[in-house]
Amino acid sequence: MTEKKQSLQKLTEADKKIANLFAKSKILKSEVIGIFNDEEMNLLGQVLTKKLNETKLEARDVLLYQVEEILPEDTKNQLWENNHFQIVQSMTKLLEDFGKMPTKNAIANATGLSRQTVYKHLNGFAENP
Repeated sequence: MTEKKQSLQKLTEADKKIANLFAKSKILKSEVIGIFNDEEMNLLGQVLTKKLNETKLEARDVLLYQVEEILPEDTKNQLWENNHFQIVQSMTKLLEDFGKMPTKNAIANATGLSRQTVYKHLNGFAENP
């Protein structure tokens, strides 16, 4: 029983640390690396994944700006790949449905990505394999 109580207390402390991080407009690596233990890092990863899955459009851009310094490079690549897939898939469907190239707004609405993200992504197509 005591062990369970201590685990809940640790979880609560970790939740507070994570909530304090997300209260900032920009999370710095120095506020996480060496400060959070492995258990807290796992919890932070879970919270961040949940937030990324739940946010859309401009709110997602704000979240990504907030956490960009603490995101691992492979996660950034996965996000880019996911955006790429969503954009190409929606462009294909919208092209089939309407017989013309869709606007950036139409792609943004179809994907849940912001218009700015769609714009940046389309401009970066030529630069990325």
